[in-house]
Amino acid sequence: FHADHCLGLPGLLQTLHLLGREDKLTVLGPPGVHDFLERCRSITPFAPRFRIAAQELGPASEVALSGLNATCAWMDHTAPVLGYRLQEPDRPGRLDAQRARALGVPDGPAMGRLKAGHAVSGTGGRTVRSEEVVGPGRAGPSLVFSSDTRPCASLSRLAEVADLLIHDATFTDEHTDRAAETGHSTARQAGRTAAEAGVGRLVLWHFSQRYRDTDRHLAEAREVFPGTEASFDGLQLRCE
Repeated sequence: FHADHCLGLPGLLQTLHLLGREDKLTVLGPPGVHDFLERCRSITPFAPRFRIAAQELGPASEVALSGLNATCAWMDHTAPVLGYRLQEPDRPGRLDAQRARALGVPDGPAMGRLKAGHAVSGTGGRTVRSEEVVGPGRAGPSLVFSSDTRPCASLSRLAEVADLLIHDATFTDEHTDRAAETGHSTARQAGRTAAEAGVGRLVLWHFSQRYRDTDRHLAEAREVFPGTEASFDGLQLRCE
Protein backbone atom coordinates (compact mmCIF):
# COMPACT_ATOMS: atom_id res chain seq x y z
CA PHE A 1 0.00 0.00 0.00
CA HIS A 2 2.81 2.44 -0.74
CA ALA A 3 1.36 5.29 -2.75
CA ASP A 4 3.15 4.61 -6.05
CA HIS A 5 1.51 1.19 -6.20
CA CYS A 6 -2.05 1.78 -5.05
CA LEU A 7 -3.19 5.34 -5.74
CA GLY A 8 -4.00 4.55 -9.37
CA LEU A 9 -6.82 2.23 -8.32
CA PRO A 10 -9.55 4.89 -7.72
CA GLY A 11 -9.03 6.34 -11.20
CA LEU A 12 -9.00 2.87 -12.77
CA LEU A 13 -12.31 1.97 -11.13
CA GLN A 14 -13.96 5.14 -12.40
CA THR A 15 -12.51 4.61 -15.88
CA LEU A 16 -13.98 1.10 -16.00
CA HIS A 17 -17.33 2.57 -14.97
CA LEU A 18 -17.17 5.18 -17.76
CA LEU A 19 -16.23 2.48 -20.28
CA GLY A 20 -19.47 0.66 -19.44
CA ARG A 21 -18.13 -2.31 -17.52
CA GLU A 22 -20.89 -4.50 -16.10
CA ASP A 23 -19.05 -7.65 -15.03
CA LYS A 24 -18.04 -8.13 -11.41
CA LEU A 25 -14.48 -6.99 -10.61
CA THR A 26 -12.51 -8.81 -7.91
CA VAL A 27 -9.47 -7.01 -6.49
CA LEU A 28 -6.89 -9.37 -4.98
CA GLY A 29 -4.32 -8.12 -2.50
CA PRO A 30 -2.68 -8.48 0.91
CA PRO A 31 -4.57 -7.97 4.17
CA GLY A 32 -6.00 -4.46 4.21
CA VAL A 33 -7.12 -4.42 0.57
CA HIS A 34 -10.79 -4.51 1.58
CA ASP A 35 -10.51 -1.35 3.70
CA PHE A 36 -8.42 0.37 1.04
CA LEU A 37 -10.99 -0.43 -1.64
CA GLU A 38 -13.77 1.02 0.50
CA ARG A 39 -11.77 4.25 0.86
CA CYS A 40 -11.23 4.33 -2.92
CA ARG A 41 -14.97 4.27 -3.49
CA SER A 42 -15.58 7.09 -1.02
CA ILE A 43 -12.96 9.56 -2.30
CA THR A 44 -15.52 11.12 -4.66
CA PRO A 45 -19.22 10.49 -5.33
CA PHE A 46 -19.04 7.24 -7.28
CA ALA A 47 -21.70 4.60 -7.89
CA PRO A 48 -20.29 1.99 -10.30
CA ARG A 49 -22.73 -0.09 -12.29
CA PHE A 50 -20.59 -3.19 -11.72
CA ARG A 51 -20.00 -5.05 -8.47
CA ILE A 52 -16.59 -4.61 -6.83
CA ALA A 53 -15.30 -7.19 -4.36
CA ALA A 54 -12.04 -7.47 -2.43
CA GLN A 55 -10.27 -10.72 -1.61
CA GLU A 56 -7.45 -10.63 0.91
CA LEU A 57 -4.64 -13.10 0.31
CA GLY A 58 -1.77 -14.56 2.30
CA PRO A 59 1.27 -16.63 1.40
CA ALA A 60 -0.70 -19.90 1.41
CA SER A 61 -3.49 -18.56 -0.81
CA GLU A 62 -4.34 -20.14 -4.14
CA VAL A 63 -7.00 -18.54 -6.30
CA ALA A 64 -8.63 -19.98 -9.42
CA LEU A 65 -9.12 -17.25 -12.00
CA SER A 66 -10.46 -17.51 -15.54
CA GLY A 67 -8.04 -19.98 -17.11
CA LEU A 68 -5.35 -19.24 -14.50
CA ASN A 69 -4.25 -20.22 -11.04
CA ALA A 70 -2.78 -17.49 -8.85
CA THR A 71 -0.46 -18.26 -5.94
CA CYS A 72 1.52 -15.81 -3.83
CA ALA A 73 4.32 -15.43 -1.32
CA TRP A 74 5.57 -12.72 1.00
CA MET A 75 8.29 -10.51 -0.41
CA ASP A 76 10.90 -8.71 1.73
CA HIS A 77 10.10 -4.99 1.74
CA THR A 78 9.52 -2.18 4.24
CA ALA A 79 5.76 -2.88 4.14
CA PRO A 80 3.79 -6.13 3.76
CA VAL A 81 4.03 -7.04 0.08
CA LEU A 82 2.95 -10.14 -1.85
CA GLY A 83 4.54 -11.46 -5.01
CA TYR A 84 2.29 -13.35 -7.41
CA ARG A 85 2.59 -16.32 -9.74
CA LEU A 86 0.04 -16.68 -12.54
CA GLN A 87 0.02 -20.18 -13.99
CA GLU A 88 -2.01 -21.57 -16.87
CA PRO A 89 -3.05 -25.25 -16.69
CA ASP A 90 -0.74 -27.84 -18.18
CA ARG A 91 -1.22 -28.34 -21.90
CA PRO A 92 -1.59 -31.64 -23.74
CA GLY A 93 1.21 -32.78 -26.02
CA ARG A 94 1.19 -31.94 -29.71
CA LEU A 95 -0.66 -34.28 -32.03
CA ASP A 96 1.31 -35.63 -35.00
CA ALA A 97 -1.64 -35.53 -37.39
CA GLN A 98 0.43 -36.77 -40.33
CA ARG A 99 1.45 -39.93 -38.47
CA ALA A 100 -2.12 -40.45 -37.26
CA ARG A 101 -3.37 -40.27 -40.85
CA ALA A 102 -0.70 -42.76 -41.90
CA LEU A 103 -2.12 -45.15 -39.29
CA GLY A 104 -5.55 -44.73 -40.83
CA VAL A 105 -7.13 -42.25 -38.43
CA PRO A 106 -9.58 -39.99 -40.29
CA ASP A 107 -9.66 -36.23 -39.77
CA GLY A 108 -12.39 -35.01 -37.44
CA PRO A 109 -13.57 -36.18 -34.02
CA ALA A 110 -11.17 -39.14 -33.94
CA MET A 111 -8.20 -36.80 -34.05
CA GLY A 112 -9.66 -34.87 -31.12
CA ARG A 113 -10.12 -38.05 -29.12
CA LEU A 114 -6.48 -38.99 -29.73
CA LYS A 115 -5.29 -35.60 -28.52
CA ALA A 116 -7.48 -35.95 -25.43
CA GLY A 117 -5.70 -39.21 -24.55
CA HIS A 118 -8.13 -41.79 -25.88
CA ALA A 119 -7.48 -44.70 -28.26
CA VAL A 120 -9.33 -44.83 -31.61
CA SER A 121 -9.68 -47.25 -34.50
CA GLY A 122 -7.45 -46.85 -37.53
CA THR A 123 -7.18 -48.69 -40.84
CA GLY A 124 -8.45 -52.26 -40.74
CA GLY A 125 -9.69 -51.92 -37.20
CA ARG A 126 -6.19 -51.38 -35.79
CA THR A 127 -6.26 -49.62 -32.44
CA VAL A 128 -4.23 -46.42 -32.43
CA ARG A 129 -3.18 -45.33 -28.95
CA SER A 130 -2.81 -41.69 -28.03
CA GLU A 131 0.81 -42.09 -26.93
CA GLU A 132 1.72 -43.28 -30.45
CA VAL A 133 0.89 -39.92 -32.03
CA VAL A 134 0.76 -37.38 -29.20
CA GLY A 135 3.92 -35.95 -27.66
CA PRO A 136 4.51 -35.46 -23.95
CA GLY A 137 2.42 -32.91 -22.10
CA ARG A 138 3.74 -29.38 -21.60
CA ALA A 139 3.60 -27.15 -18.57
CA GLY A 140 1.30 -24.17 -19.01
CA PRO A 141 2.88 -20.71 -19.30
CA SER A 142 3.73 -19.02 -16.01
CA LEU A 143 4.44 -15.42 -15.00
CA VAL A 144 5.84 -14.23 -11.67
CA PHE A 145 5.58 -10.60 -10.54
CA SER A 146 7.76 -9.65 -7.58
CA SER A 147 6.56 -6.12 -6.77
CA ASP A 148 8.94 -4.30 -4.36
CA THR A 149 11.41 -6.59 -2.63
CA ARG A 150 14.91 -7.32 -1.48
CA PRO A 151 16.25 -10.66 -2.78
CA CYS A 152 14.55 -13.40 -0.75
CA ALA A 153 14.17 -17.17 -0.72
CA SER A 154 10.39 -17.01 -0.94
CA LEU A 155 10.62 -15.21 -4.30
CA SER A 156 13.15 -17.73 -5.62
CA ARG A 157 10.77 -20.56 -4.71
CA LEU A 158 7.76 -18.77 -6.20
CA ALA A 159 9.63 -18.13 -9.46
CA GLU A 160 11.03 -21.64 -9.89
CA VAL A 161 11.18 -22.48 -13.65
CA ALA A 162 8.68 -19.71 -14.46
CA ASP A 163 8.57 -18.65 -18.08
CA LEU A 164 8.69 -14.95 -17.20
CA LEU A 165 9.85 -13.15 -14.06
CA ILE A 166 9.16 -9.44 -13.59
CA HIS A 167 11.53 -8.30 -10.83
CA ASP A 168 12.24 -5.12 -8.87
CA ALA A 169 15.51 -3.54 -10.10
CA THR A 170 15.36 -0.15 -8.43
CA PHE A 171 19.12 0.32 -8.18
CA THR A 172 22.46 -0.54 -9.80
CA ASP A 173 25.54 -1.94 -8.04
CA GLU A 174 26.74 1.45 -6.82
CA HIS A 175 23.64 1.77 -4.65
CA THR A 176 23.54 -1.77 -3.22
CA ASP A 177 23.50 -0.47 0.36
CA ARG A 178 20.61 1.86 -0.46
CA ALA A 179 18.68 -1.07 -1.97
CA ALA A 180 19.01 -3.07 1.23
CA GLU A 181 18.04 -0.08 3.35
CA THR A 182 14.87 0.70 1.36
CA GLY A 183 13.74 -2.86 0.72
CA HIS A 184 14.55 -3.03 -2.97
CA SER A 185 16.87 -4.98 -5.28
CA THR A 186 19.67 -4.14 -7.65
CA ALA A 187 19.56 -5.29 -11.24
CA ARG A 188 22.37 -7.77 -10.57
CA GLN A 189 20.45 -9.24 -7.63
CA ALA A 190 17.41 -9.65 -9.86
CA GLY A 191 19.62 -11.48 -12.36
CA ARG A 192 20.88 -13.81 -9.65
CA THR A 193 17.34 -14.63 -8.54
CA ALA A 194 16.37 -15.40 -12.14
CA ALA A 195 19.40 -17.67 -12.57
CA GLU A 196 18.79 -19.49 -9.27
CA ALA A 197 15.10 -20.03 -10.08
CA GLY A 198 15.81 -21.24 -13.62
CA VAL A 199 13.34 -18.87 -15.25
CA GLY A 200 13.00 -18.44 -19.00
CA ARG A 201 13.11 -14.63 -19.20
CA LEU A 202 13.69 -11.77 -16.80
CA VAL A 203 12.15 -8.31 -17.12
CA LEU A 204 13.45 -5.56 -14.86
CA TRP A 205 11.16 -2.82 -13.58
CA HIS A 206 10.71 -0.19 -10.84
CA PHE A 207 13.78 1.91 -11.67
CA SER A 208 14.80 4.80 -9.43
CA GLN A 209 14.33 8.21 -11.01
CA ARG A 210 18.01 8.98 -10.30
CA TYR A 211 18.95 7.05 -13.49
CA ARG A 212 18.57 8.62 -16.93
CA ASP A 213 18.32 5.25 -18.68
CA THR A 214 18.44 1.52 -17.95
CA ASP A 215 21.61 0.66 -19.85
CA ARG A 216 23.60 -0.02 -16.69
CA HIS A 217 20.81 -2.05 -15.14
CA LEU A 218 20.74 -4.27 -18.21
CA ALA A 219 24.50 -4.69 -18.38
CA GLU A 220 24.78 -5.72 -14.72
CA ALA A 221 21.82 -8.13 -14.81
CA ARG A 222 22.97 -9.73 -18.07
CA GLU A 223 26.35 -10.57 -16.55
CA VAL A 224 24.57 -13.18 -14.42
CA PHE A 225 21.41 -13.77 -16.50
CA PRO A 226 21.72 -13.04 -20.24
CA GLY A 227 17.98 -13.38 -20.93
CA THR A 228 17.16 -10.00 -19.36
CA GLU A 229 15.05 -7.14 -20.71
CA ALA A 230 14.24 -3.72 -19.27
CA SER A 231 10.63 -2.61 -19.02
CA PHE A 232 9.33 0.69 -20.37
CA ASP A 233 5.95 2.38 -20.57
CA GLY A 234 3.76 0.60 -23.11
CA LEU A 235 5.86 -2.57 -23.29
CA GLN A 236 3.82 -5.62 -24.27
CA LEU A 237 5.08 -9.06 -23.24
CA ARG A 238 3.93 -12.44 -24.46
CA CYS A 239 4.25 -15.37 -22.08
CA GLU A 240 4.01 -18.78 -23.72
